[in-house]
This record gives sequence, structure tokens and C-alpha cells, in this order.
Amino acid sequence: MTERYLLFDAECSTCAHLASEIEKISDGRLTVRNLRDAKM
Repeated sequence: MTERYLLFDAECSTCAHLASEIEKISDGRLTVRNLRDAKM
């Protein structure tokens, strides 16, 4: 299975909140990651 990521700007509190909510409702289909994450 292919991993799918939602990249977001962690310095933006609105973006971080939305990303967290999206990850919850995606039921494991998306993983959120900070744009500045070295792995990304």
C-alpha cells in the first residue's frame, strides 16, 4: 500500500489544527507531516 502524506506548515497554528483534524477523519489513509520534517 502506498503511503500518503498531507504536508503542512507547522508554524501556522490554523494549518496545524486543520492537518490534525484531517488526519483523524482520514481513518489512517493520510499521515500529516511538517513541511520542514527532514524525512519529507
